Amino acid sequence: MVEASYDIMLVYNSEAKDIEVTGETECPVCEEPVFPDLTEEVMDAALDYGIEAPFDCPDCDTALVFIIEPTATGEVGLGISVVRDPR
Repeated sequence: MVEASYDIMLVYNSEAKDIEVTGETECPVCEEPVFPDLTEEVMDAALDYGIEAPFDCPDCDTALVFIIEPTATGEVGLGISVVRDPR
């Protein structure tokens, strides 16, 4: 797990049984909002060991990567960042 500053933080609140979402992600090229498809499989994998999910911006077709990692706060949560795909 990497200590990082994330674009979005998702933190699960077990008492309220909901997920708090703070922040937003946008394409670093065209600045349009983007958000990963967080299926249950993606959430489980990200919470277990973190993942990198490549995708193309739907507006400008730039190759991007969602970096989704467990948060280092001790809470059940995910940190999400968007970066340009280095390939």
